[in-house]
Amino acid sequence: MKSRTTEGFRQRFARLPDNVREQAKRTYHLWKNTPSHPSLQFKRIHTKDLIYSIRIGGH
Repeated sequence: MKSRTTEGFRQRFARLPDNVREQAKRTYHLWKNTPSHPSLQFKRIHTKDLIYSIRIGGH
């Protein structure tokens, strides 16, 4: 599976608190290695475009 980000995403990501960024990075690596892991709650969120959502953390 491929992933990509936009410039806007990268700017917003950089402004996140360090602990949230680290948790997001760990979740991304989990998704890359095990995309069907149930804790990710990976799901499609757009009917036409291939846009998906995953959960990062319990809160």
